[in-house]
Amino acid sequence: MLVPRIIIVLKESLLLTLFLIVFAMPLYASDYQIASLDETNRLYGDDRYKTAQAIAEQINNETVDCVVLAPSNYANALPASVLAHKNNAPLLLLNSTAKSTKEAFDYINSHLTKTGKIYLVGDSRLIGYDFIAELDLLGYKNIISISGTDKYQTDYLIARELNISDGTPVVISSAEDFPDVIAISSFAAANGWPMLLTDGEVLTYNIKNFIVEKQPSEIYITGGEGAVSKVIEDELVNIVPNTKITRFAGNQRDETAMKITNHFAPQPQNIYIVSNYLDALAGSVLAAKTKSPIILVNSATKRSLPKDIVRYMADTRKRQANTNIIALGGLAVLPDETFTFAASLGGQINSIGQPVEFSYTIEKDYWWLSSKAFEEHKGELSVEQELALMTAVNFYNEWLSIDYSTLGESTFGLQYATQRFAQGEREKITNLTDIYNRQRYVNRVEKLTVSSIGTYYMLQDTPYTYVRIRADSVTYNAERGGNNKRSDTHIVCLYNIHGYWEVDLVQ
Repeated sequence: MLVPRIIIVLKESLLLTLFLIVFAMPLYASDYQIASLDETNRLYGDDRYKTAQAIAEQINNETVDCVVLAPSNYANALPASVLAHKNNAPLLLLNSTAKSTKEAFDYINSHLTKTGKIYLVGDSRLIGYDFIAELDLLGYKNIISISGTDKYQTDYLIARELNISDGTPVVISSAEDFPDVIAISSFAAANGWPMLLTDGEVLTYNIKNFIVEKQPSEIYITGGEGAVSKVIEDELVNIVPNTKITRFAGNQRDETAMKITNHFAPQPQNIYIVSNYLDALAGSVLAAKTKSPIILVNSATKRSLPKDIVRYMADTRKRQANTNIIALGGLAVLPDETFTFAASLGGQINSIGQPVEFSYTIEKDYWWLSSKAFEEHKGELSVEQELALMTAVNFYNEWLSIDYSTLGESTFGLQYATQRFAQGEREKITNLTDIYNRQRYVNRVEKLTVSSIGTYYMLQDTPYTYVRIRADSVTYNAERGGNNKRSDTHIVCLYNIHGYWEVDLVQ
């Protein structure tokens, strides 16, 4: 039998309380359950161009009749994503010269019919004649150039090429920053709504005339008055008085993005996570196929995500939406820790490459309620509690997930733990390595059940946040033979240290 992986000495009265808590677990009602994430849910290449190619292959890896090529400039590429979706085409990124643009041309050679249509979309200074010459050498003649003198004229020309019907809604966004444009890009593309750009202060003559001509039934403005001024909104009211105007605005860009996402995708089929706007350019076309959101995160924040993103991901989990959460971009731009944590907030977890069922279950436990050291939380979890909850769940899942063949690569969840706790655990794991290898021991978690969360007053002046979790696992032990079921229950206690929840105690 394996040696327990952690032993913590506490006062006798506390040990008795914990013993009763751990083993008295009548479960009465389930709040929600969620399916899980496969480890392959990441689309990426070595750089932005290879990532765009990987996304294009995901959109269509067979024969295509159209592709859209754009420079890695969000003011050109994101409005062009509407054109790409309309033509059932991928969007590929151009490098500064045709000679250095390998990935886009590789995709075209492999997938585009010789009579297929190629849109070259971008400001004239960004797309030289060498691109047309290279495509001509490859045998492609059906090339449509959409190229203005600046991003506003190019944007207008894209809108004209869409050939929308009168009354089609349009989007007004600032061309001076990308977060608001990214947040609405997949929804605009999915619905065929032109994305009309402004410098935030005025609308260009061409774009203003386009709006008057098309008389959109609705105009969506992204961002507050600092991004798109009240003057522009008032002007729109004046030139299209019968048009409904909806502004999505928050105090910060994350709040604005989540207002957009909640409005258009309350129950998404997919959620695409990016940390780099470059990966969102081609990704907007992929997300548009299922009218799914693209969520921009800061990779440097690791597990401390903005509150509006935390709430959206947690609400997705509770709605049992069976949502796939997919990373766009490689580990260099979107670290696994950031993506895994965002995915787990959405309820998608895996153990040794296999999905884990995750549920949060209401507990009625009289032994538990009799302990004055523990104060159980009731009702909706706060954003901070959601962050603590998923830190505990990720730690516990990785702590119990053991595969003897990859012990050297395992973190055992210690990236979620305090330095003091992790140091002691590493020593225990090192001491058990020979046993794991001899037994060829594997413990794969199949189900995680959170039964309680609240405050644990081990010391009155330093309370922990605690999470009580049960893991149902399948184990394989070569010495004993066969697969066996096992169940572990622990109380995971956390501190908030420098803005991050970290595990400091397990019993």
